[in-house]
Amino acid sequence: MVEYLLLFAFMTLISVNLVKALTNTMGDTSGSLTYVLSQHLTSGVCDQGCFFTGFANQ
Repeated sequence: MVEYLLLFAFMTLISVNLVKALTNTMGDTSGSLTYVLSQHLTSGVCDQGCFFTGFANQ
């Protein structure tokens, strides 16, 4: 019985640490993705070589 409790405690500890690591990784990734998208999807920033330069309203 004690062996099962130790095994369960060890597996619980590993699971909690894994969830914490994944949470931090996903938070950092989504923050980076949000920053990159906000920088690259801003319209009207560049004067030449833009996607919008071919249109009359730019």
